[in-house]
Amino acid sequence: PTRSSPPSNAFARNHWQELQIQVTSYEGRIETDPSKPDGTPRKLMDVSRLRDMGWQASIGLEEGIRETYRWFLENKAAIRA
Repeated sequence: PTRSSPPSNAFARNHWQELQIQVTSYEGRIETDPSKPDGTPRKLMDVSRLRDMGWQASIGLEEGIRETYRWFLENKAAIRA
């Protein structure tokens, strides 16, 4: 199944971070603020009406992140112009 955003538990947040690191080949350090263990509240889109009309996601989360990041790299000069 695909998700529109990562779940809010700590394991899932770490998985989300690891996915971003893997996709972007980030080699820096990620620091978290332990005084804010829940981070930003989740913002989920309700797709139930779309599902009722027969829609379903065709791209998984990881593939979508990879494609979006690839597109960004290919277009960043135009974006920043």
